[in-house]
Formats: sequence, C-alpha cells, structure tokens
Amino acid sequence: MSQQEQFWYRTLFRLKLLEASGEAFQRLVGEVLEAEDPRFRLVAPWGRLGDKGNDGFIKEEGHYFQIYGPERAEYNPVSAAKKAANDFAKLKASYTPARYTFVLNDRFRGIPEPVYRSLREVESKFRVDCAALGARDLTERFMRLPEEKRRDILCGIPGDGPGWV
Repeated sequence: MSQQEQFWYRTLFRLKLLEASGEAFQRLVGEVLEAEDPRFRLVAPWGRLGDKGNDGFIKEEGHYFQIYGPERAEYNPVSAAKKAANDFAKLKASYTPARYTFVLNDRFRGIPEPVYRSLREVESKFRVDCAALGARDLTERFMRLPEEKRRDILCGIPGDGPGWV
C-alpha cells in the first residue's frame, strides 16, 4: 500500500472517530472489532434492560467490551471512570467475564488516569484482566486490518488527490 493510501486511511478513520459519539461511536468500534475478529458480537440495548453492561463480546475468550462515546468532546474523566466500574458491576451480575475492555472515545487526548485507576480496582477486586482502549489504539487496530476491510468501514478512499499528499 502506498504512503498516500496509508495517509487517506489513517486520516479518514481519525475524522470518523473525532465525529463519532454515542451510538455512532459504538457502531464504528463494533465494525473494527468485528473486522479484526469475526467471533466478536456487538450487543444492542434492549428496552428497560439495556445491555447489562455488555456492548460486545468474544464468547470463546470470555472477553466483554463496554463502549463509551461521550456525546460531548469535553467529558468528565471521573464520570467515565465511574461508568467503567458501574458497567462492569452490571456485566458481572449477568455474565462471567475473564477479560473486560473499556473502550472510550478520548478523541486522541489519552485515557484519563481515573479510568485506569477504576480498571485496576476492578482487576484487583474481581480477578479479571482489564484494559482501556482509546482512539489511538482503535486507529492502530484499524490500520492493521486488511485493506478490503478498511475500505468497507470507510466506504473507500479518494482515488485521485493532490500529489503532495
């Protein structure tokens, strides 16, 4: 793949992440995770029950994901940390997770320390592997996908462009 194509894939995916919030972010993350591992299943909330803290999972690994795309670019890190812990508690009440990943649209600013602290507490209390995944991590996962999967997620990239790109 040419440097120009790499530039377009990375730039357009970054733009999608920056624009996505709420359900749009959840769908985008789901597309990347499904493309990365066909065993991944996205979970849609259902009525009053919601999703029980489970936005997606890989059953064979006992790996569960909570995907949080705050509606506002400026979100409260303490609220995000509480969401990570509270959603795990909901998840634990209905499932037996071996791994838990909290996916946050940090808009390339980095995962806030309170989120990491919250996940460390969950790890310690429940003896489950926890991780946080931010926009940079998602971009790297996206860029490792085969080209046809990247093209599907972005609906293609420009064929012609300025030579300087």
